[in-house]
Amino acid sequence: MASLEQRNGNYRIVFRYAGRKFSQSLATNDISVAAGLKAALEQRIKLVKTNVLPPPPTECSIEDYLIHGTTVQLESQSPSISKSPTFSEACEIYFGSFLRSSIEEESFKMLQTHKRNLIRHIGSKPIRKVGRSTAQTFINKRSEESGIRGNSVAAVTIRKEITTLKSILKWAKGEGFSDAAIDFSSLRYPKSKEKPPFQTLQEIKQKIAQHGLTGPERDELWDCLFLNVQEIDRLLAHVKKNAHYSFLYPMFAFAAYTGARRSEMLRAQLDDIDMVARRATIREKKRVRGKTSTRRVPISDKLFDILRCWLNHHPGGQYVFCFEHVDFGRKVYFDGQKVDVDAAHKKFKSTLRHSEWSDIRGWHCLRHSFCSNCAAAGVEQRIINSWVGHQTEEMVSRYRHLFPHLEKEAIESVFG
Repeated sequence: MASLEQRNGNYRIVFRYAGRKFSQSLATNDISVAAGLKAALEQRIKLVKTNVLPPPPTECSIEDYLIHGTTVQLESQSPSISKSPTFSEACEIYFGSFLRSSIEEESFKMLQTHKRNLIRHIGSKPIRKVGRSTAQTFINKRSEESGIRGNSVAAVTIRKEITTLKSILKWAKGEGFSDAAIDFSSLRYPKSKEKPPFQTLQEIKQKIAQHGLTGPERDELWDCLFLNVQEIDRLLAHVKKNAHYSFLYPMFAFAAYTGARRSEMLRAQLDDIDMVARRATIREKKRVRGKTSTRRVPISDKLFDILRCWLNHHPGGQYVFCFEHVDFGRKVYFDGQKVDVDAAHKKFKSTLRHSEWSDIRGWHCLRHSFCSNCAAAGVEQRIINSWVGHQTEEMVSRYRHLFPHLEKEAIESVFG
């Protein structure tokens, strides 16, 4: 179990514990003393394995605990800047320290993508040497790479990756891995492309037919879709008739009549729905940095009737939108089982497949539509913001538009 070695006149002991090899000088040339310490070590290891003695405290020296029975406090060692880790190694430590509950699952996946791209370009570089020139080189290389739909990587994507880089470097400085204060204010980015305005179903179909659009150009247009009130009614009628899972119809309706994000609906709990006050509380994670915040949205008459029917037959559990027991052989869902992100997306697409709504990209279209319909009905922008949780002017401006026929009526009221 343990062995003694003699070096320069003194004895040292070599042993294995918890899969690791340890060696320690015994500071004695007396074989009887060394043999006694060896026997004591072997006995303590046996006692630890049989739970008679507690295992070595994590903050203490394992060797001193097992050999001498003492708990010698380890000195805290701050990393040496002259021997700092590579950027890749620092990234692993940084992301390993993340508190997962503090960030949206989708946001964490996005950060993982940022991490892969950053490591791919600057991973082998010592983190203390990562500075402004490194960041600019990263921007230049990323702007030449292919992004989605055959386009170059968008400037907005690169900016987000640089924000992640800033966070890593700020953390590294606090940990002592780097001592540089880096100013990224003068970095140069490729020109960003303005997102197209949101458009009606009729406008999008007309443009696709007129220009024969396919592939990325067609998909980009469908990303801009919003539905009017009548189209939402038709969509919900289709979902009610064709959905294979009972939670889908009320979930579609909740998105269309509250503007809630997919992630917000998935974490919604039964206590968040106040059917007496006719008000839904939305649990946020994105609006207030570092805090879990909420907002409230009134429940309209249409949504009230749909929710009342759903809650009267709710399969149980704490979440508003959950599975009822379904057994498909290879896949089984249980009463009250929470709906995850992947399931929500797949069930959304399968419900609309082979219908006039099959080109809708995802749940966010219903959020677009909620904001657009409220704006078209003349609801004050401040109230819309409070319902959907918008903050920046850039975010608000994409939703602050009217339907084409209302714009025509507005201009005719002035110059008609």
